[in-house]
Amino acid sequence: MFKRLFWYFLKNPFSLSPFQWWEYFLSSSYYFAGAAFFTLMICPIAYILFKVPSFFAMPGIYFLTFIPYIVLSLSVFYMALGLRNYRSNSLFSGQLLAAVTFPVYMRAAFFALIGKRVVFEVTSKDGRHTPSPGWLLPQIAMLLLNFIAVVWAVNRLVYEHEPALLVNGFWALYHFLLLSSIFYFSEEEPGRIRGKRLYPGTDFSYNIINAQNLPVTDKAAWRICVTVFLPERIDAGTQLMCKIKEKGGSSFVFEGVVVWSGRSAWRKGFETTVGVLTASESARRQLKEVMK
Repeated sequence: MFKRLFWYFLKNPFSLSPFQWWEYFLSSSYYFAGAAFFTLMICPIAYILFKVPSFFAMPGIYFLTFIPYIVLSLSVFYMALGLRNYRSNSLFSGQLLAAVTFPVYMRAAFFALIGKRVVFEVTSKDGRHTPSPGWLLPQIAMLLLNFIAVVWAVNRLVYEHEPALLVNGFWALYHFLLLSSIFYFSEEEPGRIRGKRLYPGTDFSYNIINAQNLPVTDKAAWRICVTVFLPERIDAGTQLMCKIKEKGGSSFVFEGVVVWSGRSAWRKGFETTVGVLTASESARRQLKEVMK
């Protein structure tokens, strides 16, 4: 999309307003975010280890201009998305994911620029799995480089007393902490069970009828499972009376049991998988029709 937009801009620069061109370039260059973040990580490392400067402003002026900018931009970002019912922890996790997946963005941007088609990999629906170490080599390499840079910045600061080392050491430490989250995201969540999702416009409501958290021994509960987001975390084994209201207005009920519940809340709530215990044939048929 970016290449097509660039050539179209060279051929017809006045076909759109400057504001429209700006918006199109911003949206079509999103996958360059990986290369941009990689460059931001390399610059402090290059200065600390090889004395290659990345900026020439005085550290005091840099802090006085950058700190208000980053505080204001992050405040506006969290406040604006908070008004759209996004949870702060979900936004924070999204920012961490965008940082640690920089090799994926760089690879996608490179293949797109050279016009090479790659296979689209569908995310596994049977839970979160630990990736192979080979997939994490870029992140681990940058993690080690940033750690070495932090240690070396402290040593140089003790002997050289150069304020720029404090600035670059701070960014190396910041990037080290960001990349450390790769171990959190690559940890496999044990026992995760996923069912099918409901189609948009389908409402799910429930009442707890037995909160004794009994072990799920009825294998029938595993045959039909639906994954929904609930406002509260309900332990596995809790029996529910569930009601599903279809987009057209019709509704049906069934007795279910929680077979898996997520440990943390996301934007829509706690991800919960409910298995069907008791339901009429018509309810089972309707449930299968509203699941995707």
